Amino acid sequence: MADVNVYPPSAEFVQQANVKGMEGYRALCQKAADKPEEFWGELAEQELHWFQKWTHVFEWDPPFAKWFAGGKINASYNCVDRHLTTERKNKVAILWEGEPGDQRMISYQELHRLVCRFANVLKARGLKPGDRAIVYMGMVPELPVALLACARPMGSASAQPANSPSATTRARGFRWITSTSRSRATSSASTRA
Repeated sequence: MADVNVYPPSAEFVQQANVKGMEGYRALCQKAADKPEEFWGELAEQELHWFQKWTHVFEWDPPFAKWFAGGKINASYNCVDRHLTTERKNKVAILWEGEPGDQRMISYQELHRLVCRFANVLKARGLKPGDRAIVYMGMVPELPVALLACARPMGSASAQPANSPSATTRARGFRWITSTSRSRATSSASTRA
């Protein structure tokens, strides 16, 4: 069995951290165990933007659970848009490194531009609220761009890695968004039966 090395953070680092050392971590775990509804409700309120606040943090009817029942949230807004009015807009949102060592750094502001551009392409291609899309791409920066564009108020998306096609991705009623590993926002969207 390998030795486990522990490298404790400096006191200055702990002071600036959201979780104040192991004691703070244990206290968070205990609060989550003792009062889960209060714990997760506070985190959701602090860390996410809600278009409509939930009525209950969770509803448990075994084996079914509903989290944040009645709440309305948008993943694309929370991942991208809310950072545009802060100093974070020029910080790196996606740092991608390709196999040959090439790199791309995409800021939140640039990511927003790319997502909006791709969302407009989807809208022009006929994707509308309630539609479902399957995104079939390699692991390139355009993959999260496409998923975030689908998460804008128009439809839902499912990611399918380009190297593992399966019969389930050939479901009727889905729009396919395909791309080669080198393409940018020029991916084609077509309906397949």
